[in-house]
Amino acid sequence: MNQCNKCKAAMNERWVSCFVCGCPIEKTQDASIEIAFPLSFVMDSAVVGQVRVEVFEDGGAIVDGVTYSNKEIKDFLSRGLGGDDLKRIHEVKRKFKGILVPQVDLSQSE
Repeated sequence: MNQCNKCKAAMNERWVSCFVCGCPIEKTQDASIEIAFPLSFVMDSAVVGQVRVEVFEDGGAIVDGVTYSNKEIKDFLSRGLGGDDLKRIHEVKRKFKGILVPQVDLSQSE
């Protein structure tokens, strides 16, 4: 993990801007910082609003009380889901306290 030069927030090197202050990430911002897990922070998300996030060493996370496994997060990224889809998934998981299951083509079932 890297640290934003402006607000000192932890950032992933793949991000193009800081999630906290919006500062564009410059290539010179590569000073690594040590991270102690679980990592807890409040994020102002354009998708689900202001939420509390806990990230675990295995890559899983709890977002506003909803648990996401590393496998689920990778699945979201591989699908290229938009904000509306992510918001629907978040609300369904919150309501039913469920686990996302992989996509299944129901049109093939008998």
